[in-house]
Amino acid sequence: MPLRSALLICAVLLSGAILHAQPPSVIQNSVGLRLRVVDENSPALAISLPGLPNSDRSIEIIFPEHVTAKRHGTSEPEHLYLYSTRQRRKAPAWRKSENSLEYVRDLEGGIHFLARATLEDDGVLFHYEFQNHSDAAYDMIYAIDNAAKPMVAFTLFGFIHVARADDVG
Repeated sequence: MPLRSALLICAVLLSGAILHAQPPSVIQNSVGLRLRVVDENSPALAISLPGLPNSDRSIEIIFPEHVTAKRHGTSEPEHLYLYSTRQRRKAPAWRKSENSLEYVRDLEGGIHFLARATLEDDGVLFHYEFQNHSDAAYDMIYAIDNAAKPMVAFTLFGFIHVARADDVG
């Protein structure tokens, strides 16, 4: 009997670890727009339009593609973070709230970084927070998203429109 109990405890612990390691599920808004993590090991999100399957990746955003800062007293900006598929970084620890997906990361230069994507009724809001834990003073820090796919979606007169990126602007 003790062996059976030990096996049962191991099975419960293993199933909990497997469930915990899975990426956050899909978030959907009232009009059917969906937001999900593309790969739990990368900072990429996919937006699926209403009527398309969850596996659709026609809108994919690297979240963010890079973080750039300018230290006080310098004229040249520096990259605190630059996304690269070749560079091995610690995977984001994705978290899900009611209508948001987010992760935190410590960047070069003593900067703590929060990236949050919130699915709202009219689209996705990308939000970044920076906390400086270093002795350096920064005049500016900013994050840039990059749509990794050549598609753009936008709302016009209450309808969601999708266009090729080179057709817009």
